[in-house]
Amino acid sequence: MRSIFSDLLNPNAAQGLAIIVNEAATPLREVTKYLHMLTIFLIVVGFAVTVLTHQKWVRFDTRYLLLSCGALGICIGGVALPYFASALNTSRLYQISLILLAPFGIIGGIALTSRLRRRPDSRDPSLHIIAIFLGIFLLFNCGWAFEVGHEESNFALNNSLDYPVFSKQEIYGSLWLTDSKDGRPVAADAYRQLLLSGFVGRPACRDIQTVVSGNADYYAFIGQHNILQKRIVVTRMTGVVPSREFIEVAGLHEGKNAIYNNGGSRIYYPNSLQVLFQQ
Repeated sequence: MRSIFSDLLNPNAAQGLAIIVNEAATPLREVTKYLHMLTIFLIVVGFAVTVLTHQKWVRFDTRYLLLSCGALGICIGGVALPYFASALNTSRLYQISLILLAPFGIIGGIALTSRLRRRPDSRDPSLHIIAIFLGIFLLFNCGWAFEVGHEESNFALNNSLDYPVFSKQEIYGSLWLTDSKDGRPVAADAYRQLLLSGFVGRPACRDIQTVVSGNADYYAFIGQHNILQKRIVVTRMTGVVPSREFIEVAGLHEGKNAIYNNGGSRIYYPNSLQVLFQQ
């Protein structure tokens, strides 16, 4: 089964570890997994309380309830059904669904924690418990817990990660290539292609290959992160699920044989690229 929480469990994969069958890679990823499962459980309880018990303090418009029912189905289907997430891009739908279903999570949390009171006349701590849970949930989802635990966090907290964020040198290199290239296509890794497609068009972009044949006839664009980290990111297919894979390329730290080099981006011609990857 493929999970809609794959990026949380394995940030290097677009669709990673399963939420139920497989185990998370680290203890912090395991905690994140169960936090999300608990959140969905609270939403289900809250939805049931709203629809079945008809509490006076819970009143929603019927149209909102119908829309929420569909959003809840997306969340449950993304966890329980194989390949449901990858087929519908449910990672994004799940995030949008949580915004719609957030009130039911609070209702479910209050309904459950209210049962924990020892005396009926005691002060209800339900809202305090839910607030603490949401605070912990936020710390894990924003990447703060992973940064403190010295694990790979999101790009907002860790500037060493490779993401579609481009430097001025990469933009200047793309402009130079656009003005200087002939009709040959351009090869780049998965992230740099996003930049180049805006200049030369998506049809003119190719996936870069570490094994370059002698008859290769295209330019190759190497970005700043490729140079600094000596690796490229490529897209691999596992069944119907795409994933990101980082490949080490030792020769990327050298600027030899480049037809363009501004320190933050390099452009190679096929023959020179073949020499680069053979180093």
